[in-house]
Amino acid sequence: MDILLLHKDEETVISTSFLKAHFIPVIMDILPVRAYWIVTRKCECPEKESAGAIKHFVKAYDRPQHPNLTQESIVESFKLAEKLKHDVFDCVYLALALQEDADAIVTTDTDFERLCKHVGLEYANPVPLDVLRRFKRLNK
Repeated sequence: MDILLLHKDEETVISTSFLKAHFIPVIMDILPVRAYWIVTRKCECPEKESAGAIKHFVKAYDRPQHPNLTQESIVESFKLAEKLKHDVFDCVYLALALQEDADAIVTTDTDFERLCKHVGLEYANPVPLDVLRRFKRLNK
């Protein structure tokens, strides 16, 4: 089955088969465990079901790569944090992307729009712009 992503302002159609053929998601090795912590502690989801969902994701999808940070990339994270005057927790994602020779970072965190420009990465936010604007208005 093919899922089509359509953007109403642009006549662009992207199918999942195209994405599978042309993009390799890179997920930091610890992020599935971090996701488990968030859904069980912050969202209070049941631990057993949450663990099952995370394990299913990791086993069922062979496309994402789960690389480890190198020592150099950990050090680079701190250098980037100082240079960009931003927290190291976000800069570690920049360092991983650079380590893995990624082209872009896909995230809903709008801080990365500025951060990616500084290190030569593309920034992609999967949330439509009108939805982002509504969130910004609500958070004021």
